[in-house]
Amino acid sequence: MTSADQQALLLYAHRCVDAAVRDASPPELKDPSPALVAKGAAFVTLRDRSDLRGCVGHIQATQPLWQSVGEMAAAAATRDHRFEPVCPEEEIRIDISVLSPMFPLRAEDVRVGTHGLYVKRG
Repeated sequence: MTSADQQALLLYAHRCVDAAVRDASPPELKDPSPALVAKGAAFVTLRDRSDLRGCVGHIQATQPLWQSVGEMAAAAATRDHRFEPVCPEEEIRIDISVLSPMFPLRAEDVRVGTHGLYVKRG
């Protein structure tokens, strides 16, 4: 993903949070690049200064990345049950984690801070 794609996603996430907290319709992303149109999974984390204000995501790519980021940004702002919904006046910092497709990994190869884990029994 290019830095232009990253900036477009971040700006779009901010627009989606703003629309969600104002109870407005979600915006469209105009002319997304092929990287943003490809199916992608993502987590969106919201912070007020250093305090966590919401974090919601998908672990499987089921829709275009830009749509996933927009929906997760709105959900993190309004539907993370651990927090009160974000208010329009709040200054929120947004972090987006785009997930790679899942792949098997041996325990000794796990890198803390790099790999997210999905553990299944049986």
